[in-house]
Amino acid sequence: MAACNNNLLFLMRNYRLKTILYIVLLFSSITASAWEGMAMPQLHVEGRYFKDANGNIVNLHGFAQTYSPWFNERGAVWNNYDVNACLNYNQGLIDNILAAGWKVNFLRLHMDPYWSNTPGIQTKGESDISAFDYNRFTTYFQSVFVPMAKYAISHGPRTLCYNASTRCLSRFYRCG
Repeated sequence: MAACNNNLLFLMRNYRLKTILYIVLLFSSITASAWEGMAMPQLHVEGRYFKDANGNIVNLHGFAQTYSPWFNERGAVWNNYDVNACLNYNQGLIDNILAAGWKVNFLRLHMDPYWSNTPGIQTKGESDISAFDYNRFTTYFQSVFVPMAKYAISHGPRTLCYNASTRCLSRFYRCG
């Protein structure tokens, strides 16, 4: 009986030792892969993935914003090219999302034709650039999109992409 108890004790200690060793090995293999201010590699698109220079898939977590009265409560909150109301509303959305605990590192800024097209000219959808006005575009780029990009960067998202999904304004990821 004593030999049986000794064997049982040995097996229990051996199991406990193996469990502790397994836990130590598991956690020792976890390393920090990014930190605030580290130089980040340029990203590229491969198939359906963003990848870094080493071919590693990079996951971005965030959301998109469209600065158009239609997409911002269908004009109930702001309209008529009211830049300050647009900024206040959309900055408030960023604040609410971050306050809700979302871990965001990416924000896509949609450059809606609302700001760049000449008002009153009929177009056939967003891809129709016949009403595009360069002066309106540059004016509203500076007064709407740049302030929103600066606001977002100062509040959390580290990667900002505009228009095409791979053109980024960023401090961390460089999208090519």
